[in-house]
Amino acid sequence: MRIPLLTCALCVIAATTMGATAAAQPPVMDQLEAFLDFEEGAGSTASDGTGSGHHGTLVGDVTWGSGHAQVHSGAAMIQVATSSAMQVASFTYDVWFEASGSSLGGRLIHQADHVGGEGPDILEWVGTRVSFRITKSSHAVFDAPLIGSLTTPSPPNHLAQCDGSFHINDGPEHLVFVHDGPAQRVKVFLGLEGHPLVLTYDGTYAGSYSVSSSDLTLGNTLTGDRVHPSLFYQFGYYSKVLSHTVAGSGQVTGGEVLDNHLGGSSITMGTEPPDAGPPDQDGGVDVVCDDLPSDELTAPLAFVDVDYGDPATVSFHVQDVPDPTQLDDGTLSLTLHDADHPGEEGTVYVNGNGPLDLPAEASWGDMDASAELSIPATYLVEGTNTFTFGAGSLSKTYYGVGEVVLTVAGPICDPTVDPPLDDGGVDPPAGVDGSADAGAEGETLGAEDYPHGLTGCVCTNAGRRPSQPGPGVLALVMGLLLVLGSRVRRIAG
Repeated sequence: MRIPLLTCALCVIAATTMGATAAAQPPVMDQLEAFLDFEEGAGSTASDGTGSGHHGTLVGDVTWGSGHAQVHSGAAMIQVATSSAMQVASFTYDVWFEASGSSLGGRLIHQADHVGGEGPDILEWVGTRVSFRITKSSHAVFDAPLIGSLTTPSPPNHLAQCDGSFHINDGPEHLVFVHDGPAQRVKVFLGLEGHPLVLTYDGTYAGSYSVSSSDLTLGNTLTGDRVHPSLFYQFGYYSKVLSHTVAGSGQVTGGEVLDNHLGGSSITMGTEPPDAGPPDQDGGVDVVCDDLPSDELTAPLAFVDVDYGDPATVSFHVQDVPDPTQLDDGTLSLTLHDADHPGEEGTVYVNGNGPLDLPAEASWGDMDASAELSIPATYLVEGTNTFTFGAGSLSKTYYGVGEVVLTVAGPICDPTVDPPLDDGGVDPPAGVDGSADAGAEGETLGAEDYPHGLTGCVCTNAGRRPSQPGPGVLALVMGLLLVLGSRVRRIAG
């Protein structure tokens, strides 16, 4: 019976063609004109992953870290080449950064030929407030904003100022600056990774908009005297306004802005991920679904002790979560202290999704208790997940949380379930549909089944991929054709 040999050829071909993994990319790709992921680790260039040539040049005291470039003091900056595609009236800056120091008037993003030149100027102004101005032949005059404030009513020291503060040395933070040219309207969103993204400024200004053809700089200005010490993880420029949906509380609940926020600060573009190794029996790599510990598992309980509406939170991070598209649900196990107000004690966000109600029982007052919380698979992301605990609806919130562990369930967690084999829509040869002619399940073809010495493939009546695919797919196919051809000639003769 030679049909299993054809089945084996199909499984080897499928195993080799399905082994390639697409490079990661930002969730929103439409009209993305520049994307720097700062993964180079060495040299003086941060490459533009879009292929548009908008590369960044490291100038002055800029050093590489793991997945970021760090701008230090002095005349240091990342100087990004621009073109007409990055000199449009409606655009979005999408940047992941981490402030490592506070510098009065230090620049985060600057797209003008000099301070006061034509273009946007985003800076840290007072303490840790994000401020900005739109400059042209003279400074734009901002109207009273819907959200945010103004430093002075008129130029020259006329800056729009965001509500709230950015953080220092507290992990990657997402800043999204949206400029709607026809409406003369600016919105600024800000949020730490794993926390909700919030609208911190919304306002209009008077006068026409223009931008210079100069380079864009991160961490400084072209004149080199306005440094803002920061780590930069990602920078993206879109030649459009990214869509967004905002709740009454100011939290972003939908749209492209949220998609990018949930994508996180670790996206790479144009770089293949490392080889995951040979596939296991079910065609994938080993995954762990049970008892995934948080990084903070052994730390003492952390306490949320805030008044109603206080944005202070406590976060836990769980690594190596499998692909959520192959998960059905998750369960978060945790230890709580003094969580005795069901439905109002606290809230839980998962990668910015939520809120979920913190587990609580009236009998848990002033005591430790073990609890579980159901997590929708749609809230999870592959890799690192952040679980954020905050205030509830009480006038005063007080509870402790710790020993956080995640367990997930789904097809990827069941080693007895085989992923479907993509056969390109071609019907399998006769005899490989489970009929008796297909051979026994798990049959290994020996030397007698390989008249030309082709060995080393385990094939089944389900057309499964081999656990160790053999090399030389083309050679195998040619060998099969020769075998079949010779047999046809013998029959015909």
